[in-house]
Order: sequence, then C-alpha cells, then structure tokens
Amino acid sequence: MQFTRYRFVKRQDPNQVVQVEDSHSAQVLSGILGRLEPGEWILQEEQVLGDSLMASVSTAPMPEPPKVKAPTLASLPPLPSRTQAKRPDQRRFSRFNLEFKVVLVCEGKTFRTYSDNISMGGMRLKHKVPPFMLDYPCKIVISRRDSFENIEFKCRIISRGDDLHGVEFVDGDSKVIQSLENWIQQDSMLSLSERKSAA
Repeated sequence: MQFTRYRFVKRQDPNQVVQVEDSHSAQVLSGILGRLEPGEWILQEEQVLGDSLMASVSTAPMPEPPKVKAPTLASLPPLPSRTQAKRPDQRRFSRFNLEFKVVLVCEGKTFRTYSDNISMGGMRLKHKVPPFMLDYPCKIVISRRDSFENIEFKCRIISRGDDLHGVEFVDGDSKVIQSLENWIQQDSMLSLSERKSAA
C-alpha cells in the first residue's frame, strides 16, 4: 500500500520535524506554521510503500499564507448597546413634560427621583439611574405629588451611551395603563391651565 507522508522541517534546526500522513492535515498545519513562523519551515513530501520509504518526491519551502487585510475600526459596524433607545423620530407615543414621583426597585435596592417627561411607553427621569440597574429587570412605582395612589409597571432602563435617564415600560395590565393615561390627561390639562394663568 502506497501513501504520501508530509514532513515539516525547521530551516534553522533540521532536527525539529513535524510529520502528518494526510493532505488535509498537511494543509492545515502549513497554514498554522506559516502564520506562526513565516518562511521558517520546509515542507517535504515522501511516497511510502508499506513501512518502507520509496523516494523523496519534493522538497520545497512552505507557501506563504495568504495576506488578509485587517479591518479598520471605521469599517466595523457599531456594537449595539444592551438596550438601545429609540430616536425621537421613532417614538410611538406622545411625550408630556410632567413631573411624577418615581421609585425604581431592582435587585432589592431602590432609587427615588422624578420624571422629566412621560409617555404611555416610558419616561425620562430627572436624575441618572445607577448603572447596575441597566442589566436587570426592574419595577417602577409612579405616584402624583398630591396623591397616595401608585401605579406599578415592570420596566427596563434605556441606555444611550452614558445617559441612563430613560425608562421603558415593559408590562402593565389594562387597569394600570388606563390609570396612567388618565393621570397624563388630567395633569396635562392642569399644567396648561396653570401656564395660561401665569401668562
């Protein structure tokens, strides 16, 4: 039975030899050695009959691996943030500049602040949310300044770079959604009448 044996001999030290007995392994090894030590290894192919060596067919330096142009930073697509905020022109809900009391509850810790603006889909907070809350589902408790009634939603923090002021409502039953809609309508009307009175 005749087969080809592939021997890789180091040019500077012929005692260093790596040997494989199939062409696929030789091709893979050629690429690896060519990348690690370009031009240092010589590939020798030998025809073998049984256990006896017939003749050396070829002795040639290994081919250089193909050069692949490394990508530049500018050519790479940007990595998505963990939760990407929609741009203002992509918003599904109207926003209202209303101030509600807000408590975020996450991993047993709470964070208190006020809304800067609000919609039926989420809100922007007056103060930056602690960064650890970005990675976990949270609960948001919303209340009005002059009321003991609360509205609760599941939510997630919206990241826009280092700007951790956004909250997206994730879940809420129809009663909670209706209560929030009523609050927004009532406080919007009140805010409008206050501005008219001040003018």
